[in-house]
Amino acid sequence: MKTISRVLASLVLVATAGVASAQSAAKDFYVEGGLAPMKISGEGLGVTPLAARLTLGKNINDNLAVEGVYAFTVSKDSQTVDNTNVDIAVSGYGLYLKPKFAVAKDTEVFARVGYTSSKMTASVGRVSAESDTINSLSYGIGLQTSLTKDWYAQGDYMVFSKKDGITAKGFGVSVGYRF
Repeated sequence: MKTISRVLASLVLVATAGVASAQSAAKDFYVEGGLAPMKISGEGLGVTPLAARLTLGKNINDNLAVEGVYAFTVSKDSQTVDNTNVDIAVSGYGLYLKPKFAVAKDTEVFARVGYTSSKMTASVGRVSAESDTINSLSYGIGLQTSLTKDWYAQGDYMVFSKKDGITAKGFGVSVGYRF
């Protein structure tokens, strides 16, 4: 009977320790939502459509994360070409490595470097006139600060694509949630 009591007490202690360590375990995954006015320039082009950006990431360790990003236009910008108003929209995805380090309690600076595939579409009214996809290196820097244990805010500057004389870049703001 004493042996059974000791075994049960040991199991309760081990189970309690497991629950306590599970509650304090780091949250490795995160999701972000944000906005980025994307300045697209080159070859007689100069527009700034507003893009929404959705990010899913995983912390590999305290100083490195990997991210997948999808961006899409929430507000087109237009440019006049031969007396015709042409609307410009952008969408795309990217895969990034995100090295980071803490500069203060709950605040870190980071860089992003990766690959992006961006599609720019020109339309006149509701008719799509032309589209072009650019695959290129993408990079940027940013600052992130915790709002609570799970929520954080972020600001960054990204060069989304730079190829064939066309550059897409801009500042962005995001809110993220760790899980």
